[in-house]
Amino acid sequence: MKENSFQFPDMVIERYPDRWRQFIETPTSQSHYYVARLGDKIVGHAGYIWNDEDSIFEIVGVVVSLNKQRQGIGQRLIEWICQDLKLKGEQQVFLTTLGHERNEGTVAFYERLGFENVKNEQDYFTEGYSRITFWKKLEK
Repeated sequence: MKENSFQFPDMVIERYPDRWRQFIETPTSQSHYYVARLGDKIVGHAGYIWNDEDSIFEIVGVVVSLNKQRQGIGQRLIEWICQDLKLKGEQQVFLTTLGHERNEGTVAFYERLGFENVKNEQDYFTEGYSRITFWKKLEK
């Protein structure tokens, strides 16, 4: 993750050290990852993985390159994931994102896509950085 110009903050990487290993070791029926490209450049990515703890699929790793944001790339990634999960017969999905004063656009983005903010864990990562959990019902 650190090699990308649209990387996750270190505090997020440190909080989820085994996340990428999970993707590699999880059966493909329980995980999938999408990569958005423009020409030969990767401009975004997102995936889903089965969350044993909550018995539901979780959307993870949603990132769009800073210079390509607000062009519909993130929306398409989320739509592809939700469509894939609907085809699997899933009725809902969840995701978490970083909550802080400079991330209000991300929170609004998920709400615009029909996700409901169901939990805000204050100072989850470090002081001033919460974890926000969103759930979405997948329409048939």
